[in-house]
Amino acid sequence: KLTLAGDFDITENGLLKFNGISGSIDQIIKINASGFPEWVDVNSLFINNTTFNSSTEFYSTSTFNSSSIFNDATEFNSTSTFNSVAIFNNPTIFNDNVFVSGTIYSDNLTVYGTTTLNDIYVTGQAIFHDILPEHNLAYTLGTSSLVWKEGWFGKIFTPEIDFTNNWKLSTTTGGGLAFTSSTQVALAILPSGQVGVGTTTVEPNLKLKVDGNIGSSLYCDANGNNCFNPNEFGWATPQSRYMNTTTANYNGNFGNYAGANGKIGYEAANEICSSTVGAGYHICQANEILDIIRIYGTSTFAGKTNGWVANGPPGYVTVSTNDCEGYTTSSGFSYGAWWKFDDNGGGGSGKMISCNSSMPISCCK
Repeated sequence: KLTLAGDFDITENGLLKFNGISGSIDQIIKINASGFPEWVDVNSLFINNTTFNSSTEFYSTSTFNSSSIFNDATEFNSTSTFNSVAIFNNPTIFNDNVFVSGTIYSDNLTVYGTTTLNDIYVTGQAIFHDILPEHNLAYTLGTSSLVWKEGWFGKIFTPEIDFTNNWKLSTTTGGGLAFTSSTQVALAILPSGQVGVGTTTVEPNLKLKVDGNIGSSLYCDANGNNCFNPNEFGWATPQSRYMNTTTANYNGNFGNYAGANGKIGYEAANEICSSTVGAGYHICQANEILDIIRIYGTSTFAGKTNGWVANGPPGYVTVSTNDCEGYTTSSGFSYGAWWKFDDNGGGGSGKMISCNSSMPISCCK
């Protein structure tokens, strides 16, 4: 029997032995069931394949390398690591960090430290502080078949939110927000307060840009006053942007041609323009030609020579010019208006000619 009242020193290269055995690397001294010291591996002290049937409290670092079941209330006061399945069937409190590389199942879980998770399933209430994934952009919260019912968040930081119906809310290049479907942008809100419908590009001088038509029962001023119903108010004819001429030539009686599809006069002219030049085209009015020159310049006339136009009310020089009686006659005694696009540059000039002449039709859109 050895009793020491002071320090017990082992000199350099000396060994501590029990029953003639010295410890090796990663071994420590443990008092066995008989009360005697013995050397044991450190890993053998970790908790493995254990069931805890009563309340348990852990005050030091705990590592669980294989399945563990906790059937009563459990509290961990230091760092805990779970490398395999852990099942908690009663309230569980972690007062320090939790690291999970396996899977945790719990009825009621409270974590006051930082959690680094692989899989965790909570069938009751769970309270966490910080939840951190082990690797960036590597894990998911829920799946397509296991979906969280509701969530309340003070802030969400994310560049994109995908909805299950193919809709997406994402940030734009300039720092705005865009709602997009699977095929196109529906709505964009830019940091400047500008809004784009059907587009994310809004010119600096616009607050609202719509890629398409706008419909409204009332149109009002900036203060919401002086509203009017467009159905009760005369709208000006929209200015044309494009001009082209038919490839075929026609005399002043447009209704005689197959392309008119049975229509006569101005309606025949519009039908021929729409069916041969393109949808939405109609016979050009003289003021539309002038508007294109004023707003867009003469580049749209490049390669064009001449074509019938609608001049409206008759003009008179030495003979009456009345659009070939509304483009219903090819008589040499009636006259119609036409435009010579390559005349002296500058957009050409308007002229008149007898209705038995043959030339293309000028079509505007």
